Amino acid sequence: MMLGRYQSRVLLLCRRCYASPNTRNAIHTCHRRRTTTTQGVLKRSSSRCANSSSDTNTHHTNKIRVITKKPYHESTFVAKKSKFVCKIATISNSNEAMKFIKDHSDVSVSHNCFAWRIGDANNRSSDDGEPSGTAGIPILNVLQGKKEKLDFENVVAMVTRYYGGTKLGPGGLMRAYGGAVNQAFETLDLENETKLKAAKVVVAFANVEESKDVERVNRTVERFASEERVRVEDEEWDEDTGGVSLELNVDFDAIEELESALNEATSGRVDFKWFDS
Repeated sequence: MMLGRYQSRVLLLCRRCYASPNTRNAIHTCHRRRTTTTQGVLKRSSSRCANSSSDTNTHHTNKIRVITKKPYHESTFVAKKSKFVCKIATISNSNEAMKFIKDHSDVSVSHNCFAWRIGDANNRSSDDGEPSGTAGIPILNVLQGKKEKLDFENVVAMVTRYYGGTKLGPGGLMRAYGGAVNQAFETLDLENETKLKAAKVVVAFANVEESKDVERVNRTVERFASEERVRVEDEEWDEDTGGVSLELNVDFDAIEELESALNEATSGRVDFKWFDS
């Protein structure tokens, strides 16, 4: 994704308008868009955005939790001698989710049921031979709840059933599949096995009056990158202004420190836009 002066509507909206699902309309009504001077330098308008009653700092809600220590976390749930082995993992797209399910299914048993959640729109579940609605939906319902409680967003859960000789019935199956996923999350060591990350952040700089600011921005970002708290996803240079726009993936616990460091390095001549990936 290329960001910068040439796709100005991405960078020029206030945070609330940019986060709006109706961004196309917000472009026409946002009063905090920058304006272009005769010198071609982008500057922020001083008026308050008409779409927002107050300036809201949104990046505290823009976070996702990822599993970092192992490829996946596993736990076993037992119900009437049947074992339900649940594996949960962080994924970034549906292809990764399907690959995980293919790689970690047990082909010797009949049921490898799963669900995934990637953002709000990309959700899928499968009963894999169990009675309709008894496996995939209960798994997905747990993933929906963990999004709200633990900030897990892009996650896949697969539950493999090993039959123990006693039928559970539809209600029992629903409780067992949901319980297996719940237990997997409960046994996950959030402090040592996971990390909170910002979904994505744009650092936009376009101030021709201070040519050394670009160098200062890069040095600051490189320091955080060397500590593995920031990853540079993309950058675009503006030859007219000498500015630069950086697209970064940032550890959530480093957001405030990064913003403070960049503001200090440039005397506040950087602009941040936080948005969901």
